[in-house]
Amino acid sequence: MDAPKPEENEVLNTVDFINLLANLRTSSSDFSGLNNELKHSNYNPEEYWYQIGSRLLIMFNTRLYRTGGFRSFSDYCAHELGYSRQHVYKLMRVVQFIDNLWAQAENQDQCKNVQRLFTLGFTKLYLLHYLETSRLEHLLNKGITITVNDIYPERQVRIEEATVGQLRRALGREPAIKAKGNRARERAPIYKYKLIPLLKSQSHFLLQLIENCQQEIVDQEKLKEQLQVMREYTESIVEIIDVLTSDLPPDTSARK
Repeated sequence: MDAPKPEENEVLNTVDFINLLANLRTSSSDFSGLNNELKHSNYNPEEYWYQIGSRLLIMFNTRLYRTGGFRSFSDYCAHELGYSRQHVYKLMRVVQFIDNLWAQAENQDQCKNVQRLFTLGFTKLYLLHYLETSRLEHLLNKGITITVNDIYPERQVRIEEATVGQLRRALGREPAIKAKGNRARERAPIYKYKLIPLLKSQSHFLLQLIENCQQEIVDQEKLKEQLQVMREYTESIVEIIDVLTSDLPPDTSARK
């Protein structure tokens, strides 16, 4: 059963959405102005991630942080903004995710899907940005299946209505909730079609980063930043492999 469709007024028209993104992206072109915008965001919480992430991308790509006396992008984010390296790269990835989907949208339905995704906010978008387009469209059209209670064990909900925890479990990235009385429910099944595409996309991105590093090896600071991103993606790949193999029986061959 499909999840309920969103109301028309929940989705901005195309022109309004283009203007919204343009307004959120509008920024200063010098270090002082851009730095001030990053430190004093005045947008609402549902949109802040895009405003901040798009400006971080500008600071990163143009290396304006060097104008401010910082040797690396990571140093700038940590000492000037108080952001961890991991959080910064997450923000930039989610902004790139939305921008890429919007650039690839070829019809009205795809445009509306991007607008729906934008309204989900940073945390849900980060969970979804790994997915291939076909899997993402399936979630938007069908919603996810959640467990309600013992009387009505399952129902379909739109991803807008789902909690972050419910979305994690639907994607196979979090174990099922334990029932009352310390009686554990069965673990949510982990299907290959959910995690194998994720593993594939992460690996392709990692290979692209390696290629970029080879081309930019003359710049040591840039190389360090690229290596850090590769490390984070490698760690995420390891996590996926752990999930895929978590239900396998222990290897007893070494004991024989």
